[in-house]
Amino acid sequence: MQTLLQYRREQRYASLVQARTDSLKRTLDLQPPSPLDDEKQNSDSDLDLTGREHSSAQLIDVEQQRGSPLTLRDSHGALIKPAHDKTEAKIPVKCDDDGKDQADPHNWSRTKRTWTTVLLFCLVFSQGWVSACDSNVTKPSAKEFHVSQTSETLATALFLLGISLGSLIVGPLSEELGRNPVYIVPSFLYLCFLLGDALSPNFGAQIAFRFLSGLASSSTLSIYGGSLADLYTTEERNKVWPVFALSPLLSPILSPVAGGWIDGHISW
Repeated sequence: MQTLLQYRREQRYASLVQARTDSLKRTLDLQPPSPLDDEKQNSDSDLDLTGREHSSAQLIDVEQQRGSPLTLRDSHGALIKPAHDKTEAKIPVKCDDDGKDQADPHNWSRTKRTWTTVLLFCLVFSQGWVSACDSNVTKPSAKEFHVSQTSETLATALFLLGISLGSLIVGPLSEELGRNPVYIVPSFLYLCFLLGDALSPNFGAQIAFRFLSGLASSSTLSIYGGSLADLYTTEERNKVWPVFALSPLLSPILSPVAGGWIDGHISW
């Protein structure tokens, strides 16, 4: 997964490549005409217009002798481009990618990627579990808080509303800050808000903490697809995704069953 440190490292690398490219471009633009160009200009002074155009097209920059790409210059040292070439001068940039860079999760070992996927599966399952775990205990909770059973269902609705609103924020944040900060910080807040929900003294505190819990859990439920794309290629995701998709689907199905059993044997 992309981390904040990885993001900063890639940013520094991109800045370095850009600086080298600009420096090379300035060197090519400011380089004076070579002696070879002057000799060619003097030897072709008696030719007609067609001959001068033909000879100037044959001027080869001495940089070619050092292994540089072919470059043509006129008598003033300016770069000559073919008439059909409408693009800017291209500067070759060497990028070392030997498939061993551990900053890229695609290059991780299969064991490490599998372990990361299992952790992500459990995280998505646990936060999806909370969305429906109290759907079967609205009657005892409404009785304790002295509200109607319909009003008590507002806790589940606000949890889902928090997920939908938080998804608008965490997606762009994960691209700017990296995946890990957006997973770790909201997940910690999610646990704190769940504790507040469990210890709520009244109905107002309960629905407030439920909304905040949904807002915090939106990080995991929104960007886990991007994390799988970071870990696996398209072909590999075709095998991983059908199994991983069970996490957000099974958790809201099984949690009401467990919630009803807990309410009957312990307390809501």
